[in-house]
Amino acid sequence: MVFPKHPRLNHFISEYHSSGKDALGPYWAQPGRSIVEGLLDAVPFPVEPALTEQTSEVLSRLPNLYEGGYPVPERIHEPAPVGGTSGWDAASAVRIKRDSLGRQWFLHRDRWRWENLEGYLRTSSALNAFHEKHPEDAAKKGNGAQGDIVDRLVHRLREAIKKEEGKDVEEFDIAWPLVLMMVKREN
Repeated sequence: MVFPKHPRLNHFISEYHSSGKDALGPYWAQPGRSIVEGLLDAVPFPVEPALTEQTSEVLSRLPNLYEGGYPVPERIHEPAPVGGTSGWDAASAVRIKRDSLGRQWFLHRDRWRWENLEGYLRTSSALNAFHEKHPEDAAKKGNGAQGDIVDRLVHRLREAIKKEEGKDVEEFDIAWPLVLMMVKREN
């Protein structure tokens, strides 16, 4: 999750998901969480991607998510292919994260209120595991800056946006990065 209009606040979310004080890092199911945080870079294709003219054709069929840009394949150090590699079209294997102007793709952009953010943060299994281990923290829920781990994060974010905007805001933009991975079977 990121704050597109307030990118300097994204570190608050990263810290919340990492290890340390006021962090859920040790309570996330692994390796799943690290794979998601790494935007699926650890997920291998069944074949080594071969960027070809066919790849360009595949990309030309994808929608332009932003004015002025078009999808481009992401060059990463691909994990080794897994499983049976036969039957897959390497020329169609493409991983896309951004457009030709370098802009990150987002799965969903929305305007949220603070209660939406708090509700979302309270749905994680990592928070439930954290509160099981730290019931004294769970008992603080609802006390703003002195509240539980979610209350403290929301308070810090709200104060940071207030500082950037010069006023308290009730709504803000939120988004999730998008990664598109495609590979087709050979005919």
